[in-house]
Amino acid sequence: MIMLRKWRNTRVFVIELVMNSVLYHGSYNGKITKFEPRINTTPNGREMPPSVYATDIIAYAVAFGFPWSTDMDNVELSFNGNNVELIVPSMIEERINQKVYVYLFDSKDFELIKDAEPLGHNFVTQKAVTPIDVIEFESVQSALISLGSKVIIK
Repeated sequence: MIMLRKWRNTRVFVIELVMNSVLYHGSYNGKITKFEPRINTTPNGREMPPSVYATDIIAYAVAFGFPWSTDMDNVELSFNGNNVELIVPSMIEERINQKVYVYLFDSKDFELIKDAEPLGHNFVTQKAVTPIDVIEFESVQSALISLGSKVIIK
């Protein structure tokens, strides 16, 4: 049974996560108890085999924790170290003001995707995985800002 934690911007919690080699997966659904592999299509239209994806950058996971697409919604995501810059059109701004949940996984269940941008930060598994914890953030926007990332509404 995983325990839902509310985000409290504490260094102790962050150090605990780093020391435990965890990976993150963002979602707007806070009630997932097991992640089953699903077919995914990349932004360039390539269909991937059923998989579960995760990252070692918590802000990156948060940025993918709400429904959006580069092509249809004109959302832009860029990276600066462990921080992200998320550019969101004003017509979908309400989506980043809803709660977001970041699930934590043991990294031993995943393998690195060597050719995915940002290089070295995308991981995948083709088996079902159970999260070891979940963090609740009040919104995508407030989560990214508290993590040192940037949100721009255009």
